[in-house]
Amino acid sequence: MYISASISWDRSEALCHNNYSGHLAALSSVQELNFAKSLCGSSASGCWVGGHQYNTSTGNGWKWSDDSSAWNETVFPVELLHGNCSGTACGAANSNDLCTLITNSRTSISGKRCIEPHALICMMDHVDRCYHDRCHKEYLIAIIAVSGFILATTLAVVVWLLVYRRGKKRRRSREALVASAAALVAPQWKVFTSEELRSITKNFSEGNRLPGNAKTGGTYSGILPDGSKVAIKRLKRSGLQRKKDFYSEIRRVAKLYHPNLVAVKVLL
Repeated sequence: MYISASISWDRSEALCHNNYSGHLAALSSVQELNFAKSLCGSSASGCWVGGHQYNTSTGNGWKWSDDSSAWNETVFPVELLHGNCSGTACGAANSNDLCTLITNSRTSISGKRCIEPHALICMMDHVDRCYHDRCHKEYLIAIIAVSGFILATTLAVVVWLLVYRRGKKRRRSREALVASAAALVAPQWKVFTSEELRSITKNFSEGNRLPGNAKTGGTYSGILPDGSKVAIKRLKRSGLQRKKDFYSEIRRVAKLYHPNLVAVKVLL
């Protein structure tokens, strides 16, 4: 990244670090040098890059400001850096006061006093470049987290729908059971015992059986103790559905009034 601000090397490094989370550019090949020079093409005085001089036990050395990139002595010989720095200003510089500058007028980088003002070229830290493993891992973790959330949400919705449908079926079953139980409640009529009905119909004899073959059972004639003539219906079998049908039929008949129909009076 080319920045046109004309400042010292130390301020340039601070600007790259604080504003862009990076460092002055570290170069390791001729191709990278040519690319940096193309970025710095509009600056006549050149651009700072990340190389600077430091003291070692054997003398002076050069390194890059990111402290991770290795100095390529083959591409950037130390002797050439000192040779490119000439004049009174370079002579007065101490051992740690030389920094690297690139210009279009030179084929390699130059050593200049770090306090001189120049434009600069920044680069991001390696850990911030998305083609490194760490960035890929972060993207992978994010994708897994989002996928897990979507899967969990989908499963929760499916489970809720299943529970809701099952609860709805249970409510319908309970309502049907209550309705069935209500249908089995006998009307509030006089109830005769089995012995009384057998006496009235002469033990349900065939001579007292009336014509017709209803689904729910046969019908027998009889006379009550007060002399009233009655028709007594007898179920074929005792079952939940048959009882429901029988009570339903009796209720329908009880609502009918006609001179030729026998009124419903009692129920066993």
